[in-house]
Amino acid sequence: MNIGTLLKKYRIRQNKSMKEWVGNVMTPSQYSKVERGMSQITTERLLELLDRNGIVASEFFSNNEAGENNYNLEQQLRYRLVNAYYHNSEAEINQVKYMIEKSKLPDDTKQNLSMIVKVCLADVNNDFDSLNSTEKAQIKKEIFEDEDLDKHDIELYCNTMGFYDLDDNIFMVNRIFDKFGTNTDVEIQEIILSILFNLLTICIEENRYDDALPFVRMAEKLPVHYQNLCQHLVLNLDICMIKYYYDPKSDYLNECECLIKAVAYSGLVEYSDELKKFYLKYVRKSNTNN
Repeated sequence: MNIGTLLKKYRIRQNKSMKEWVGNVMTPSQYSKVERGMSQITTERLLELLDRNGIVASEFFSNNEAGENNYNLEQQLRYRLVNAYYHNSEAEINQVKYMIEKSKLPDDTKQNLSMIVKVCLADVNNDFDSLNSTEKAQIKKEIFEDEDLDKHDIELYCNTMGFYDLDDNIFMVNRIFDKFGTNTDVEIQEIILSILFNLLTICIEENRYDDALPFVRMAEKLPVHYQNLCQHLVLNLDICMIKYYYDPKSDYLNECECLIKAVAYSGLVEYSDELKKFYLKYVRKSNTNN
């Protein structure tokens, strides 16, 4: 697969016009010739395009057939891992772990996926102590000291937000939203929705509702797609709970209960049970505070 064809594939995946895709990197007319194989693109401009559109360069350059197969396999494993995590299934997560270990993915990809698996297992078992101090430090360094965040960085951060205090998380989420808030890649949008849900949940748990308000406004601006519907459901649960804290109307409680049922109807019954426990605990606490 040549560079132009691969660029076109990534552009279509992000549902962007040529003008939206290239920005100020080059003119749409120049870029059109690259996609059609009528012109070459310099390495400098190619890297600028990839960075502008949130694409990991190492992922992109796997442009031969083996690289394409690796990319497809990686996405399948990530999908299965997320699905197992939302079903709170340790057995399914361990199955994905086994598949990663036996795969022929590049070592750096396997290492990244394996770290995410370990974090998911720690979360499902409520045992973050299973991650040693060196691993926690490694994760934090990789995320907080990386000057050029990519999709894999924010995915790892999403699964490790419990390691950091609220102020660190607020700083990091603002930084992520500045870079990816308008990104149209559906996978990145899913991660951002999950990050916002995690952050709002922490704000509710720590009774720091005022800190949550700017992120509620961020969340309400994000588009809904069928691929990220579940993330929107759980995020709206937090939003309704926060609104109820400031304006204790029964309408917000009714909406919370409908959202929890919708998550269950989507097949995530165990997860909806956890959401219900969280909702009941903190709505009662909110009533006490009010």
